[in-house]
Amino acid sequence: MLNRYAWWKNFTIALLLALGLLYALPNLFGKDPAVQVSADRGAAVDQTTLQRLEQALDDAGIAAKRIELTPDRLLARFATSDDQLKAAGVIAGALGRGFTVALNLAPTTPGWLEAVNGRPMNLGLDLRGGVYFLMEVDMDAAITKADETYANEIRTLLRRERIRYLAVGPDDSGGVVVRFREGTDAEVAADLIETENPDLQVTVSELGDQVSARLTPAAVEEIQRFRRVVVF
Repeated sequence: MLNRYAWWKNFTIALLLALGLLYALPNLFGKDPAVQVSADRGAAVDQTTLQRLEQALDDAGIAAKRIELTPDRLLARFATSDDQLKAAGVIAGALGRGFTVALNLAPTTPGWLEAVNGRPMNLGLDLRGGVYFLMEVDMDAAITKADETYANEIRTLLRRERIRYLAVGPDDSGGVVVRFREGTDAEVAADLIETENPDLQVTVSELGDQVSARLTPAAVEEIQRFRRVVVF
């Protein structure tokens, strides 16, 4: 069957098809699980930040596929989602305050495609099969809340065991403090608190009028581990 259309029309159709195929190619390359680091107010993402991130990953035995530094962010790519999740916690702990650490999916589009502005299509949640939700918890607030909870539990415990005290409450320097009259039940209370709450380090003052209870390093580390909660 003879082509009834002018050559320029056929050329236009062929060109449009070629361009369509070219700009569809980025969708074939997939995405890497990644961790993105950006600076909050008063901080900066720079070469020093990159070195700290690399050292933290190296110490944790986590291998990154590639780490990219741009003027406003760091992007660390990983081979698996498991490595991504582990790295997010390690990086957050190493950089501390002043940085936002977020999970991301980084396109693996080749440079030559990016040069012609070829980018993968961003799929909706129904097509992508879910999304990462990242919730950040203020560590100081989380520990303060834990101290308040333990203060209430200790108060209830002492009342139940009929151990007299003057006051129970969070200590200004951290932890929980229980005050007694001199020569009363401080030692007994300390043993009881430590037995009932293995996550607390309990000490008695030299005068025997005060018991201090603080979270153990393991308990603080547990709070740190869950400072970022990821839901699929």
